[in-house]
Amino acid sequence: MPGYLEWSIKLSLLMYVTSAPGGRLETDGVTSDRGRFRFPLLGDAGPDDSAWEFGGSVRLFGHYGSFITELSGLRLEQQGAEATLSFRPSGAEAAIPAFRATAAAGTAERREYAPVVLRAEGVAAFGDHYRADELFDPMSVVFGG
Repeated sequence: MPGYLEWSIKLSLLMYVTSAPGGRLETDGVTSDRGRFRFPLLGDAGPDDSAWEFGGSVRLFGHYGSFITELSGLRLEQQGAEATLSFRPSGAEAAIPAFRATAAAGTAERREYAPVVLRAEGVAAFGDHYRADELFDPMSVVFGG
């Protein structure tokens, strides 16, 4: 895989989804390593760019298969030390700028983002179960490996 966004989304959400009766997650074009999903980097963008798009999707279902959300069409845009992660929820016509993140550390091969915070625009995409400014798990962008 030439590059990817690595993110466990939110551990408490994944624990709920995997332990609720009838709960599950579905992936398409996404791999997982030790509980962290890897959304593949699309195109030839590299570490010198300020925006990256990622393929694949993760769909989350809660109790008795009730749909929570789908994370697909991910796009990360960095402006200085701040970044915005957008995604296109299931059924949405356009991506929403759902998260803001801070570039915490990085090398030419890997950029770390923490904290990752839900923006007001992303609350509805999670069924209003989280409030704006809710912390989600840190994420990384890995280039070339």
